[in-house]
Amino acid sequence: MHSLVQDVRYGIRLMAKNPGFAGVAIVVLALGIGANTAVFSLVNAMMLQPIASGGADIVGIFNRDKAQPDSYRAFAFDDLQDVRGARDVFADVMGYTMTLVGTSEGDHTRRSFAAIVSAGYFSTLNVSLAAGRGFSDEEERAGSDIPVVVVGNDFTRKKEIAPGQAIGQRVRINAREYTIVGVAPEGFAGTMALVAPEFWLPTGVYARVADDVFRDGRAADLNDPANRALMLVGRLRPGLTPKAAEPLVAGLSERLERARPAANRDRALVIQKLPRLSMSTSPRTDTGTATAAALLMGMAGVVLLISCLNLANMLLARGTARRKEIALRLALGGSRWRIVRQLLTESLLIAIAGGTAGDDVVG
Repeated sequence: MHSLVQDVRYGIRLMAKNPGFAGVAIVVLALGIGANTAVFSLVNAMMLQPIASGGADIVGIFNRDKAQPDSYRAFAFDDLQDVRGARDVFADVMGYTMTLVGTSEGDHTRRSFAAIVSAGYFSTLNVSLAAGRGFSDEEERAGSDIPVVVVGNDFTRKKEIAPGQAIGQRVRINAREYTIVGVAPEGFAGTMALVAPEFWLPTGVYARVADDVFRDGRAADLNDPANRALMLVGRLRPGLTPKAAEPLVAGLSERLERARPAANRDRALVIQKLPRLSMSTSPRTDTGTATAAALLMGMAGVVLLISCLNLANMLLARGTARRKEIALRLALGGSRWRIVRQLLTESLLIAIAGGTAGDDVVG
């Protein structure tokens, strides 16, 4: 242990004596490690980190035109009620859309992402709130306009309060006060991996908060059957797989067409696993994202390999320059293992410094 401490001290003195070499070596290693850390963080968020919609029993529900199989549309509020009633297929169904809202914080107002969701949003995704409750059927009812909100966990972190302390507080959204009734759990990002809403609002306030960007010219009131603004997500009945559910979904499509032929003529419901990075009225896959992630990881690996090769060449050149020092150590009785251990210790110090610097660069 004493000899190891000596090796560390000598390595530190040597780095201080040759700051140019040490600095370049640390920068080269930091760039390689920093690039890999940044890319892995991105790939982890895109493809690896579990999200609420990642359960095998959670599926997106899509509305396809039988005459044009590649044509899909969103759902009206009445469609949500019809599909929710299919208990032979789904244990729970929720509808949602996104919007941009203005959030007032003191004298400043900023734009924030918010999700407009139905009463079954959190239960469908099997998510337990950190505090409070989700939305009630009355708050979900189109046009009810009850000013309540579920906030993200970041809200309590910024306020430096416990989630339970946020319940009952008010937050100003679009120049109106909303009462906080629930706090989402930490890390919850809804149905996508990268874009997390700051607020969840009930469908009852759609007419007041729906942004023109997401409304896309549709009517302001969800009570209008022509306003197909919602995307649907369902949780399959226990024991039912997506493959086994397909004929049941086909039967549900036929029932809906018979019940409301004007709205559902030549329409068919389709279920598919939700993509991690997109929000769409048509089924999407993560194949393209996975390919891009693999390419990014490969490129980052090449950068790290080049950094390591450059560092290895620098260490070899430095070893050549230290031949006299090593020969003198051997002549004075130093063992080969003792010299190798000294060199390994110096390399370890450079690696620790480079790794720390690389982490700081990403942070």
